[in-house]
Amino acid sequence: MREPNLVTIPNNEAGWMAIALAIPSFFIVLVGTAPLMQGLFYLVYTVGFWYLWQHRGVDRYSPRFMFFGILFLVAWIAPNIITKMSGRLESEMLSLPVLIYHGFVLPLILLWFRSWTLRSQQPGVDLQSFCKTLLVLLTPLVALILIESLRLKIQLPDHRSDPFNYPHLTGEVLLMFLLVGLAVPRRFIKGMVVVTTIVSLTLIENRGGLLSTAIILGLFITNKMIQRVGYKRVLIALLAGGVIGFICWPIIYRLLDNFFLLEHASRGLGTGVTFRVPVWIDTWQEIQRVPWTGVGFWVSPYPYGEVSPGKQVHNAFLRLWVENGSALFVFITGVLLTAAIQIERKGLHWHRMALISILAYYFFIPRHLTLNPLSLLLYLTIMQALCLPIKKQRNQSNRTQVSPVGGTKRNKEPR
Repeated sequence: MREPNLVTIPNNEAGWMAIALAIPSFFIVLVGTAPLMQGLFYLVYTVGFWYLWQHRGVDRYSPRFMFFGILFLVAWIAPNIITKMSGRLESEMLSLPVLIYHGFVLPLILLWFRSWTLRSQQPGVDLQSFCKTLLVLLTPLVALILIESLRLKIQLPDHRSDPFNYPHLTGEVLLMFLLVGLAVPRRFIKGMVVVTTIVSLTLIENRGGLLSTAIILGLFITNKMIQRVGYKRVLIALLAGGVIGFICWPIIYRLLDNFFLLEHASRGLGTGVTFRVPVWIDTWQEIQRVPWTGVGFWVSPYPYGEVSPGKQVHNAFLRLWVENGSALFVFITGVLLTAAIQIERKGLHWHRMALISILAYYFFIPRHLTLNPLSLLLYLTIMQALCLPIKKQRNQSNRTQVSPVGGTKRNKEPR
């Protein structure tokens, strides 16, 4: 039987999940990031309500899941209500409509992802179908980003290319494009996706995206090497590579400088970190001032100065902590650690790449419990890591087995 054409968009749940992530990606990059516009774009996520309603008699919620779900909502919403009623300066800047909108849409998405994961009979096949569809849908957008970046670079060779909109959001689309591209079994497509992503990120000088790309490719190649030669030989190769890298460090540093602009006057290694450190320090001081409730979710404008330790902290973990307090920070940290442990227990290699690379990217940009598509890909990764049973990941049939990146590979039939 021939493999289905790559450009086929299936009319199933995986296909609609991919469409739900692709549509906001187009609008955010091409139209803008105004809060009202984003709220309209994200309404496409409510398609998940149809599937939840359709399977309302099938989905079951254990007492443990309900307990942690309620705990999450309390840790997220209660501090904001306390802040709103506190009478502090930031209480007038906290937007309840934004909180209510996120408080409705985000739990809906999480329930949809959980339902889809638990109902899946072949998790690897379904995830690969989702990734294939999302790759097809994102390809025109990535092509536009690449073409516009090249045009700007040719027109202004001494300036950074800023195609369309906010460069961090463009980087998120490219990172998502790379992750779903590596879940496709065809090597040529993987190669084209990798080259396109690296070239585009280099043109827009997105260092966080290049760092995450290096993490993804490093994990991907390491996993392939382990499958072929085993852990011991890979460990020996890594140790040998470390020694060679130490000896050849000047050459490697010059190579890294071409991608990460380590010596750039305004965007070099020093500015990439030192420009953020003062804001991180200010944010830590704000956390100490209101450790339990935070300053409030999405507080704008910030009443204590020109720099907001929330929106401008350029660190997702610190932003979550300073805006919503210690309870939610501890809860989210625990969820992330649990997901990482489950990924290793279940051998979810694609999920490992997604979790580590997205968190590394978010370490340098001001994210939160947002609804942008890359964040949804992170939520899907976490939900699958927590919900997929170990037995299904290890189960192999005569014809199909789950691949390390979430796809499938065919076993030869006996003659």
